[in-house]
Amino acid sequence: MANHPDPQDLPEIVQQYIKRLARRVGNRHMRRDLFAELREHFADALANAPKDSDRDELAASLIADFGDTKTLARLIKRAKKRCRPLWVKFVIRTCQAVLVLLVIFAGYTYWFVSGRPSFRVDYWAKLTDFSRPVADESLNASPHYLKAIDLYVEPPEIELYRVKDKVNFGSPSPPPPGAIPFAPQTVERVITLEDIVKKPGTPVESNERQALEEWLLINRPALDELRMGTSKPHCWFHYELAQHNGQSGLLFSYDGQQAPLLNLLLPHLRKLRQVTFVLCWQMQFAAEKGNWDSVIADLRSAKALARHLMGCPALIEQLVGIAVDQRANKQLIHLLRSYRLPTSTLQRLAQSLPPDYPIIRMDAEAIGQMDAIQWLFTDDGSGDGHIIPGQCLNLNAMTSGEKIQSPDIGEIIKYSAGSMVHSSRRETVRLFEQWRQRARQYYSATPYQNHISGYSLNAWSNKKIKENPRNFLFRILVPSLEKASWISYAGQADHQAVQTIVALLRYKADHGQFPDKLDQLVPQYLKAVPLDPFGPGPLTYKRQDDDFLLYSLSFNFEDHGGQHNKEAFRNKKESGDYVFWPPEPVERTK
Repeated sequence: MANHPDPQDLPEIVQQYIKRLARRVGNRHMRRDLFAELREHFADALANAPKDSDRDELAASLIADFGDTKTLARLIKRAKKRCRPLWVKFVIRTCQAVLVLLVIFAGYTYWFVSGRPSFRVDYWAKLTDFSRPVADESLNASPHYLKAIDLYVEPPEIELYRVKDKVNFGSPSPPPPGAIPFAPQTVERVITLEDIVKKPGTPVESNERQALEEWLLINRPALDELRMGTSKPHCWFHYELAQHNGQSGLLFSYDGQQAPLLNLLLPHLRKLRQVTFVLCWQMQFAAEKGNWDSVIADLRSAKALARHLMGCPALIEQLVGIAVDQRANKQLIHLLRSYRLPTSTLQRLAQSLPPDYPIIRMDAEAIGQMDAIQWLFTDDGSGDGHIIPGQCLNLNAMTSGEKIQSPDIGEIIKYSAGSMVHSSRRETVRLFEQWRQRARQYYSATPYQNHISGYSLNAWSNKKIKENPRNFLFRILVPSLEKASWISYAGQADHQAVQTIVALLRYKADHGQFPDKLDQLVPQYLKAVPLDPFGPGPLTYKRQDDDFLLYSLSFNFEDHGGQHNKEAFRNKKESGDYVFWPPEPVERTK
């Protein structure tokens, strides 16, 4: 029809029917078209009814033929959808699928982010129990060590003298032909008492001696507490979770001192090392007076302190114990080189040296890893779970102890995305267990044995990191500990060398000359020939007229004929050996 009929011309029953049907259709465009079509349809059908009563009856009949508005609206919608173009259908279905995915993702994200860890094991209490061999606190050396730390007085900043060094600030490469070389410049350095303290064994002048003796006198109370601690048969510290920035578990309390959960840089260990310098200087001054009883007593104290620290569960404690032991060994070798000791004193020295040397362990590091997993993962009750993005933002504080800052949006996105694809808790625990087994296997063999077998702990760890790219936690929490193993075995070689040197001096005192081979020291002076951890056999011994040469192969596992290089036990690229005897003279500060 050319013109649309006026809705007011239709019976009231028809108008109401059209309105109800339009409301059920809902779509604005469909409703408009539906209004127009139904009006035209009813207007044409009612055009031949002359009377109003006939129009109402006919309208009711037409409505009955149309049927229920609910069913009719559903059929109209279906017909409309089937008539849509294909591209419209594709766009609509795509939008619907995206909407469903967004809803699912939002629900999953909420479930993922809202996860909370469940703390089932108090690992730090477990660590305390593990490191405590007995329950009687009267047998524990740690309270005395902590008191010694509190009493210890660092060397005062006393300016003893100034030295002038010539330093070339030019290019390290030689100048081209015809060019004027860079002239060295003189730089003045201030030498303080602390510079002297760090080099026990150095010959000292009168003003240096006076300052050192005053410093030793001030530290006598600290040394007395240290000796009381070394007289105890055991040493253990108390570990517990601590509060930091309102969050517990990021730090652990170490006898009242806080340290990071995973990076065990314990604050008191620095002072314990410094107290060792007090012992070494006392040994030097006592030897000058011929008081070897005092020397042996201080040596025993240093060795006991070292063994106590080496028996602690944290790797950093053990490394500090190794450093204390090596410092005492160097001081003893210096005294043995400088003084001729009677046989009885040498025998007492031999008896004061501990017979064994413990190799490092990773008890605290393993517990720290398990506690970190407990803090970072959910637990569904069967041991599995997913990593929690919010907890990952605290990794920096857990590993370094730094104050937790508000994370930026980049960190939030990085950790959230990484957490969603991270390996499950069970897979992560299994990976760390494999690493610990490999580490124990690596530490149980000497560096030379690992070298000839081609086994490398770092290479294995890097391989696992590549095989598990989703597990960023393994990459963060697995340290590189090959160097720690080498340091431990270097300390073992140092300890065995001191035992061997004392045995050689005793042999000469009894026989008038040094032996041709180390085998001649067994079993009267040594229980067994000391093996070189960095070589295929024993420590290298060479008799040289009225002296001898004793050394170990260094990190490069090559014999350089006793060529001394103090860097050889720090860098495997360095050539040279670690020579124990004759010791290299301690260089003066000026």
